[in-house]
Amino acid sequence: VIPFNHFANVKPAPPVDLRVANLTSHTATLEWSISYLLFFFPKNLVHKIIYRSELDEELTWKEARINPPVDHRHLSFDLELPYANIRYDVRVFIKVDDSTDKMWSNFSAITFKTKSKIPGKTPKVDIGSFKSKIVGSTVIIFPIV
Repeated sequence: VIPFNHFANVKPAPPVDLRVANLTSHTATLEWSISYLLFFFPKNLVHKIIYRSELDEELTWKEARINPPVDHRHLSFDLELPYANIRYDVRVFIKVDDSTDKMWSNFSAITFKTKSKIPGKTPKVDIGSFKSKIVGSTVIIFPIV
């Protein structure tokens, strides 16, 4: 007799209905659900979020830590993001709690751009680096070359 854990060898269906419910300059509230086929699955499911910004290197992904959900059918997560007004690529995976890392589901993906924000302070420049010119009611500012 060979012991075989059936549940540890299940590759779940990917998350469904992944969307951004709320978006600010530095946070995105992600919401998704599990497939109805997993609603009554007898084992705990683990969720993983990876993301990268358009400023990151192509193969560099950051992982967000997710606490075990209260309602495993419909999930919500506030993703803290470092940059405003930048496009992010986010992927969400699911696996059975006691399975190996090879058993992550296929991912569900979403791409969005965070909202812009007013800079916290002015940029540092040398005194006399810019020249201004008033034309009617318009002020034109240009660098001195």
